[in-house]
Amino acid sequence: MRATCRTDSPVRTRWPTRFRCRFLLDDRRGTAAVEYGLIAALVAITVLIGVFALGGSVNDLWAAIGENMLAAFGGA
Repeated sequence: MRATCRTDSPVRTRWPTRFRCRFLLDDRRGTAAVEYGLIAALVAITVLIGVFALGGSVNDLWAAIGENMLAAFGGA
């Protein structure tokens, strides 16, 4: 059962801690958004790790291809 705020409650500004915690624990709004945010963060971290891990070798590969193209076409 989900806790709701009563508009006729005499306590408007401060609820006792147990009611406040129960309300936060029972509230399920936004769970999907948080899960999607965590998935997006993991994908971003994975991409960054891949870029940093493969960055040097990919740069060396393109440099070698460029040198071979220059040699094949009579460049400097």
